[in-house]
Amino acid sequence: MLHFFRKYFAFFTGGLVFFLSAGTDIKAADGTLYLLNYEDVETSPRARVIQLTEKLKRLSRQTVPSVKTGRTREIFAVLSDGRKSRPFTFRTDKLGNLRIILPDSYPKLLSEPDVLPRLTAWYLFGRAGKNPELEKYVRNSWFAVGLARKLFEEMNSSRTPFSGYFPAAYTLTSTNRYPTLQSLLETPLKPEDTVLRMIYEEYCELLVLICARNGLFKGGLLANLLDELEKSPERDDMPDLFRNLAYPILKKRSPKIFPPDLMEPRLRDAYEIWFRRELDEMLNWNFLPAPAEKIETRYLQTVHFSSPLKKTDQNNQKTETVQGGLKTLIQYYRQLENPEKTAHSILDGLVRLIYSASPDLKVPISRIRSAVQNFTAAPSAQTGELLLSEEQNFFRSVEKNLLLTQFLSETERECVAPATRYYLTFSLIDYEKRMQVQPVPRLTRLLEQVTKEAEK
Repeated sequence: MLHFFRKYFAFFTGGLVFFLSAGTDIKAADGTLYLLNYEDVETSPRARVIQLTEKLKRLSRQTVPSVKTGRTREIFAVLSDGRKSRPFTFRTDKLGNLRIILPDSYPKLLSEPDVLPRLTAWYLFGRAGKNPELEKYVRNSWFAVGLARKLFEEMNSSRTPFSGYFPAAYTLTSTNRYPTLQSLLETPLKPEDTVLRMIYEEYCELLVLICARNGLFKGGLLANLLDELEKSPERDDMPDLFRNLAYPILKKRSPKIFPPDLMEPRLRDAYEIWFRRELDEMLNWNFLPAPAEKIETRYLQTVHFSSPLKKTDQNNQKTETVQGGLKTLIQYYRQLENPEKTAHSILDGLVRLIYSASPDLKVPISRIRSAVQNFTAAPSAQTGELLLSEEQNFFRSVEKNLLLTQFLSETERECVAPATRYYLTFSLIDYEKRMQVQPVPRLTRLLEQVTKEAEK
């Protein structure tokens, strides 16, 4: 019996191998033979285009989750080889659904200038039941550019060093340099702006992520924004439009920053504070901590307070105010009008600082926080001295961190070969061998032109 199974197992296995190697043949009832060819989603040019459109559908549903009744339409991607139908066009069928015609090859799709922002805007306007032709007015706006970069990141998460993280934004934020939300919204950069456009794309995607995490898309921010753009596509008041549409949502989510009845110019200042805080929490957080210089600056800002003193004379209408750091807090704590509130504000700031600090600075900041809690629970000279002692330990840790950073930087320059240290930079400079991976092809063409003119 065992010999029988061995014999026929070999026979069936051999037939199965031949069947799979030759392709999958299916014979219909009329005798017609069909050959089914399967394509790998990761490598097939056609399948990659379909994968991109599916991701676009998901992103458009997430950012425009609800639209007016009767406005939603289905969006279909029609692949074309360019013979019968011209790619990068669209049409509306009899049922009102939008059909976007795309090339049947992923490399051909990416070769079209500005293709991802254009497609993103098409899907957003199509999702909202609007005319996709409006995309020409918004293809460089923050939401189209940010979603397009996020789409590119998802499609090429393991292939390019320019997606999946924010090198320029991280570097600038780590050194306390921030763009204003006003400038980001009112100045849409174009692809021909080359490197500045790349930095702009980083901040646009970050703003998209910030809106998502604050519930702005779920609250209808982008849907309402598209409604306003439909009325006046060429309007140039995007900052005011963003602030007015986001304010009803943010005043519920962040009432401390956005109190009720907040008007200009305080409303604009509140948005800048909110934007900076969100950038800090997204870029300088746990695995990407802020440098020691920034932590020291933020610490001094966190422990600094300004508080009125208790009135000692009821006839004196003038209220005295004291301000300073922990030493001043210890000295005047019992005389403050609301000492618990002041201490609570400092403790909240220290908690946020712990999350953005490097591991060697987390511990001394945590000890300062514990010492502040002990002092407020039992204010005395002893608990005050312990608090100041922990603060000095923190400053010593910052000094050690700075010295270690300087030592490592000098050692790297002395011991590591330039080709190893600057391998990313050199790979970009060597564009003649790998033109297809250049992030800014227009810039490389400009460099070539300048080089030829200089040689003449």
